[in-house]
Amino acid sequence: MHEDFWVLVIQKLHENLDYETASGENPWIN
Repeated sequence: MHEDFWVLVIQKLHENLDYETASGENPWIN
């Protein structure tokens, strides 16, 4: 597998997590 592919996937996941946290709808943040 191409490692660069997974780097992009993880970056995208972090972007989504940051968006959810900023929107205040992330249940995982206390």
